[in-house]
Amino acid sequence: SRDAIARARDVGLDVLEGPFRQLRSARGGARFDVVVFFHVLEHMAVPEAFLAEVRDALSETGWVLGSVPNAARATARLVREFWDRPPHHLTRFSREGLRRLFARVGLEIVELRDQPLDITPFRLAALAADFDECGGRRYPPGTPSIVRKLRKAIPLARNLIAARKACREGTGQALYFRALRRVK
Repeated sequence: SRDAIARARDVGLDVLEGPFRQLRSARGGARFDVVVFFHVLEHMAVPEAFLAEVRDALSETGWVLGSVPNAARATARLVREFWDRPPHHLTRFSREGLRRLFARVGLEIVELRDQPLDITPFRLAALAADFDECGGRRYPPGTPSIVRKLRKAIPLARNLIAARKACREGTGQALYFRALRRVK
């Protein structure tokens, strides 16, 4: 996001924005110590080609950090979200599939763990507010704000417990990865 880029630049980081190939050529084919992309691979028709570009752009000790939606996430068992199919998501990744994809291009995943990305207090509050405003729940005029807050807090607590359990079971919302060039 532009806000995140501005904050990073404010603390002195050299941050580039744009398509990866264009960024690299703007730097004369420079190599990077860290390449970060969150929820990007699932939108690509050929994720292997993108990862090969990333590998080629890494310094010898460079890292790749990112995440993808977890194909085994608990919520996917309940309902297939509209955004989890083309044209939004073109690919789904399992733990093993992600490891194989990275290995094919010469990257080694050294950390792979579940993240409860969509079960954060902010996200749950936003979903509850959307539900309320879309006619899911109407509050009579004069309803105290504490009632509205409690109506959001109870599902939040319940979902945070479920999120923790899902991460322990390998069914969290997303898979976070940390990878580096494979040593030959």
